[in-house]
Formats: sequence, structure tokens, C-alpha cells
Amino acid sequence: GGETKEACPAHSFANAGAGAQTDCICKPGYTGEPGGPCTLCPVGTFCSSGEISSCPDNAVSPAGSTSVNDCLCRASYYGDQGAACTVCEANYYCVGGTIEDPNQKAICPDFSTSPTGTASIDGCVCDDGYFRANSSACVVCPVGSFCSKDVREECPANSDSPAQSSSITDCTCNLGFYGSAEGGCASC
Repeated sequence: GGETKEACPAHSFANAGAGAQTDCICKPGYTGEPGGPCTLCPVGTFCSSGEISSCPDNAVSPAGSTSVNDCLCRASYYGDQGAACTVCEANYYCVGGTIEDPNQKAICPDFSTSPTGTASIDGCVCDDGYFRANSSACVVCPVGSFCSKDVREECPANSDSPAQSSSITDCTCNLGFYGSAEGGCASC
């Protein structure tokens, strides 16, 4: 009883009736040999009965984890809590798991794409002819400008473009001007 508890090192315990310090086992979340010492289970692992195990592929857990269910997917991956995680597919982003939502995978906003392994909505790039305006949504590039890779640029002086333009070559000289928008539009 009471004598064995005093004999157990920090973060360990012994079952009732145990008499030797080697009967002491680490508490969940700690690792070490029977009898101690016991150390906090490191990040990316979980510990039970003193035994340490690694999280499944592409999953991570906080220090002191006690169960495989504490292992959640890293950013750029998705999957079920406590299971191996899969790389996020193109046109999706995966922020990594949380206890509340272990399988966090979301499709990129309309009119945008992303490469495989994207970790946040910022990795979703608007299609040519669209740009990101003050939000996560991609909107049509307005008249008088061209948009590519989330960047909106105005057409040069004395030139204009239709909505959804994606290149400076879409900018044409206004009436009364000649040349090309790329080289400049001069008065007739």
C-alpha cells in the first residue's frame, strides 16, 4: 500500500499489493522501464504502461499523449484520427487535424486551383482572369485590368480590356490611340 507509493519514482505507480520498486510502471503519457525513471512522452508519440509508440505516418501528437487517438494529421495531410494520413490532393487544402475535426480537408474556392500537398486556403491560386479581393473568394478581373496568379494589374494608359482578362495582351488601345498596350498607346 502506502510504502510502495513512496518507493515509486515520479510519474509512476504500482498496483495494490506490489512490494518492489520494479513493480512501478509509468503513468499514461510517460515512458520508462519498470521501476523508473519516467519521462514525458515526446511529440509525435503516445505512451501507455511505460511503452512508447510512434504516431502513424504523417500524423503528430502533443507531448504527453496517451493513445493513438491523440495522433492527428499534419498540415498538408488528411485522414482519420489515429490512422495513417494521406497527402492532400490537388485543388484541395488540408490544414491538419484537430480533436474537434480530425479529417480537415476542404476544396479550394471556385475559380482557383492548388497543387498536391497544399496546407492552407492561401495555397489555392485564382485561375487566370480572376483575382482574390479582400477574401478567400476569387472574383472576375474587372474591365480595364488583367489578372493572373492572384495578381491584378491595371491596363497601361490609354488602353482598356474586357472583364476576365488574364494578360497585358488583352489590353487594347482606346479609340483615338494607336500602338499596343505593351509598347504604349500614342495619340493619333
